[in-house]
Amino acid sequence: MCMDNLSGFFVVTALFQIIRTATSGGMA
Repeated sequence: MCMDNLSGFFVVTALFQIIRTATSGGMA
């Protein structure tokens, strides 16, 4: 099992969620 792949997936998902929240909430 490659933990790096899972870690990268988590990072990408978290970043995507943060960006969506920032653009939707007008935080940026």
